[in-house]
Amino acid sequence: MTHYSTDANWRPRLRNNSRIRNLDFGVNTDYYGDPDGRMETREQRLSAGIAFQDSSNLSFELNNTLDRLDEAFDIFSTDNGPSPCRRDTVPSLWIDYNPDRSHALSTDVNISGGEFWTARTARCTGAFSSSRTTI
Repeated sequence: MTHYSTDANWRPRLRNNSRIRNLDFGVNTDYYGDPDGRMETREQRLSAGIAFQDSSNLSFELNNTLDRLDEAFDIFSTDNGPSPCRRDTVPSLWIDYNPDRSHALSTDVNISGGEFWTARTARCTGAFSSSRTTI
């Protein structure tokens, strides 16, 4: 099995900006091949984000995955019968916001969605956290 990976990231810092500390940009590609040199999986990721002066951040990620399968198989049944899968591209989008952690109570919000082998997915998650502990 072979695995090749490339990463490129850039974090420019904005000067004299009272709200934004820096911007984040990234590109990543992963390639997985079988012992015969044929592609099994290829992942491509593109990310962007903003880091704010108050320690909060906003991030976006676009992910595109291509899987090669040796033989088709049924994933799920539809009104037209089973959906065979042989080679599939799986795009997804991820958005995350993390607020300032210095407050007594803070929240995280994550929204993601895309395709997963001919089925659409969507998810929104959130969490509350406390930075104060009592003994």
